[in-house]
Amino acid sequence: MWHTLAQAIELTGRSRRSLYRDMDVGRVSYRIRDDGRRELETSELIRVYGPLRAMARVGTPVGTPPVEPLAAILEELQGIREENRLLREEVRELRAAMLRGLDGN
Repeated sequence: MWHTLAQAIELTGRSRRSLYRDMDVGRVSYRIRDDGRRELETSELIRVYGPLRAMARVGTPVGTPPVEPLAAILEELQGIREENRLLREEVRELRAAMLRGLDGN
């Protein structure tokens, strides 16, 4: 199976710079797609870097975060939305108070 550079980074845990360096010195083989992008084969990644971190499951794009961090992000988002709502309410109250003060003069 062939992998994009981004997928190879995910699977090996190596940096983009390390992968490019290894390709440039011939440590790891790759092919170039019609659009000029490099692809690396699974067996080649295993040969050079050892066991891979995670294999992409069918229907799960590489780089899909685990569910636990998503729950934390959603909780934080809800808190930010509530804070935003309260700040908007405060702005409305301050604006109304300011207008009342202007009308009183």
